[in-house]
Amino acid sequence: MTEKYDEVTNPRHYTENYPIQPIEVIEQTEMSYNLGQIFKYLIRAPYKGNELQDLRKANYYINWLKAPEISKLLKSKKSKKIITSFFQAAINKSEQAPLFFKKSFEKGLMENSPITFIETIKELVTARIDQL
Repeated sequence: MTEKYDEVTNPRHYTENYPIQPIEVIEQTEMSYNLGQIFKYLIRAPYKGNELQDLRKANYYINWLKAPEISKLLKSKKSKKIITSFFQAAINKSEQAPLFFKKSFEKGLMENSPITFIETIKELVTARIDQL
């Protein structure tokens, strides 16, 4: 059976590299708008065709991100499990999975610190932008 791709509802940059659509993770974890945008842009960055542009977009939302938006996510064991499972499945599915983002999310989630979470993502995204 051939999978059908639709750039609006089933784009390749998600379906070829991730086990489920990122919007499902965003909804299941009840991410804030800013965090959802960061998540979306970072996980598609290596695959959509303009990594630098997607990283800059993520960086824009990182600058708007506030600690209370992260606190809710960090307090939820269910959300942590969903995010961890998503990244593990992505790594199993694709050797090109964006490991830098997985590491930043995991570090922030493990330390239960909204500030650490934001700083870690900001640092890693900035470093990747500088590489490009």
